[in-house]
Amino acid sequence: QAAGELRDLLDETRRLVSISPPGTDAVSVNAAKVIGQWAGGGPNSLGGALESGAMELEKAADALERSLAAHRNTDDASAARLRQL
Repeated sequence: QAAGELRDLLDETRRLVSISPPGTDAVSVNAAKVIGQWAGGGPNSLGGALESGAMELEKAADALERSLAAHRNTDDASAARLRQL
């Protein structure tokens, strides 16, 4: 769920890539350009950080699910052995 929320934020961030400047002056144009670069893809951007974070959370969730399955299998095997005693 947390990874999904990061991906939702990533979708919102992608809209910043093509943000229009509020005016035609150099400061506004440059600000819009910098915001777009900062928000866009790449390892040092907000988009890159959100994507990386979502991927890491998904990996952690998968690892926890595998670990839980392994523990359940061990518990089931132990319970079966105890019933045979």
